[in-house]
Amino acid sequence: MPIIVVISDIHTGHPAAVWPKSFTTDKDNVILPNKAQKVLLQYWEDFWGQQDAKDAEYILNLEESVEGYSKKEHGRDIMVTDIHQQIQAFYELLFPYTQGKIYIGIEGSQYHGSEDMLVGKVVCEKFGGNYQGILVNWKVGDTGKIIHATHKSSGAMLYKATALDRNSLYMSAAKSKVGFDPDVMIYGHHHQYFRVDTMTRINVMAPTWKVWHPIKSGEKYAMTQPSIGGLIIKIGKRIEVEPYLYPLLHVYDALVKM
Repeated sequence: MPIIVVISDIHTGHPAAVWPKSFTTDKDNVILPNKAQKVLLQYWEDFWGQQDAKDAEYILNLEESVEGYSKKEHGRDIMVTDIHQQIQAFYELLFPYTQGKIYIGIEGSQYHGSEDMLVGKVVCEKFGGNYQGILVNWKVGDTGKIIHATHKSSGAMLYKATALDRNSLYMSAAKSKVGFDPDVMIYGHHHQYFRVDTMTRINVMAPTWKVWHPIKSGEKYAMTQPSIGGLIIKIGKRIEVEPYLYPLLHVYDALVKM
């Protein structure tokens, strides 16, 4: 039974996202995690310490591994502004858990990337993985099951089920044209775990490793509260999608008493 670890939206480089226990830059500056990042790192280590994660054959990264330049925030509150250094920090976070596993990477949004490089590709190459560009239609081993994975499903913010159900409906309509019918359609980007099951497939949005912080669209406060964690997918006669979700930290939005 193939087991797949799914991670998404790690955003290494932002102070609201998971960060290594200690990171030394190429200029020999040591950057330590802040208080919230220490808790996120405990969540990260707990997730990868799960037996299913240890036994997994594959790692599927739905990307946005790094924060990038944070253009909407004009570069404020970045742990290290060099994207290559952010990539190295992410590599140090993930590498201990990649041994014996096949890494599969796709491309995230350009906002958290760069105009002169494909961050998802660079990350994938560091792990010696399989880079699939903007999406992958993946026939998993000899199971006969197909996973369709891409980073962003839709801009719909009101109700996540709408986007998932609509994408699933379109895929069913396109079945005769594309020649296959995915058993799982999975996305990242929205920082929230959400799942819709239909008669034909499982539709999933993956959680994130970054807490809420004030940014454009952050004023949609109630709708943008993230889910922290990762997913484990087991593929046999039945497909199991197990979310590992952790308590949400409130750093920038903590209740203020005056």
